[in-house]
Amino acid sequence: MNVTKASQLTGGGVSAFYAAYPAFTISVLLLMLAGGALMLFVPQSEQFLFVNQLHHPIADAAFQYITYGGDGLLMVLLAAVLLFVRFKYTVYATACFIVTGLLAQGIKRTLGFPRPAKVFEGVYDIHIPPDHAVHFHNSFPSGHTTTAFAMMAVLYYFFPNQRNSPFLFVMALLVGYSRIYLAQHFPQDVFAGALIGSSTTFLLLWWFDSSRLFKADWANRRLHVSIAKCEGASAVSVRTNPAD
Repeated sequence: MNVTKASQLTGGGVSAFYAAYPAFTISVLLLMLAGGALMLFVPQSEQFLFVNQLHHPIADAAFQYITYGGDGLLMVLLAAVLLFVRFKYTVYATACFIVTGLLAQGIKRTLGFPRPAKVFEGVYDIHIPPDHAVHFHNSFPSGHTTTAFAMMAVLYYFFPNQRNSPFLFVMALLVGYSRIYLAQHFPQDVFAGALIGSSTTFLLLWWFDSSRLFKADWANRRLHVSIAKCEGASAVSVRTNPAD
């Protein structure tokens, strides 16, 4: 895997951050403005019902797969793959996943807000895709959206050539939308998850970049696996190499 060296986040303030992440910065600012306006002027129940009535059998099937983009197992897989790029990248991704996950789960279980299926139970017959199980409690914030936006931030950091593209942001946004579409969350849950996942991850990456710990030799090494055939048998060799 060829990954361009991630640029430093330290120094330069907001202008330097915007210069490094233009697509991300603009996208998140627009999300904050749109989400903030909706939270202020439109009741969350109306927001949810507006999305919930826009359903189609194809979308029912598609969003049940798209929502897995916020599954924690994907973040674990990403961290494992990054072992072959740089050890510190695996530490970065793992730490971001753990911190954002604990933060989201802590807020969820402290507040214990009901989910749409509970709020509208016996009041309104909301659309739930066939064979899709919904939850009833711990709605705020959306854990899947938190993970999706944390993963987005990590990938923007590791792949500088994507920083001018909104692609990763759109993918994370689709995961967030899927949580509303599948009747698992209200829009405010998704909005909060997006902010927690992206902002917390970039704060952690900024700290990692400024830490001497991650400038050590071990941090910039990578895992290398080679398979050699000898007399009809295969031998697997695992070692660490300096990163390119």
